[in-house]
Amino acid sequence: MNGVVDMARVRTLRPNEVSAAGQTLAERLEYLIATVYPRGAQPYTNEEIAALVAEEGLGTLSVTQIKKLRYGVAENPTLTTLQQLAGVFGVSISFFDCRDHEVARETVRAVEWAKVRRDAPVRQVVARMDDMDEDTRELTAELVDKLAVVNAKHARGNRSKGGRAKDGGGSGRRSR
Repeated sequence: MNGVVDMARVRTLRPNEVSAAGQTLAERLEYLIATVYPRGAQPYTNEEIAALVAEEGLGTLSVTQIKKLRYGVAENPTLTTLQQLAGVFGVSISFFDCRDHEVARETVRAVEWAKVRRDAPVRQVVARMDDMDEDTRELTAELVDKLAVVNAKHARGNRSKGGRAKDGGGSGRRSR
């Protein structure tokens, strides 16, 4: 799984989150936890991350160790621990090298692109846009921007009436 983002586990990012990968190991791990999880579910808990490590045949990683890494208490994990986390979240182990900001940017871009590719309707629109002339593509992009504004207003209205937002509102056992 090294370096391959699992599209089924990527939630929609907001534009201001694109630079959220962070400068520390804890921030980068938190970014992955907040970003890479199944659609319709909540971010993984420490317990679920530990279970995924075992389920994916990556060995064992304790809930305590995950918690320490998330909160910056443990700042120098073993290579094995980094490999386990990279495997669970489908990123390169280099993402956790806090000196390498380019890898972090590339990983964030890969997560964003994976988000786009996982949706069949989005893939259809992109495929259709490929055959359009420049002016038509620009008009389509403007229309999509306007629809996004309308969608955001609708989502806010639903939340204020006691409804749930579509993204991240899973119930019961999380799907994997």
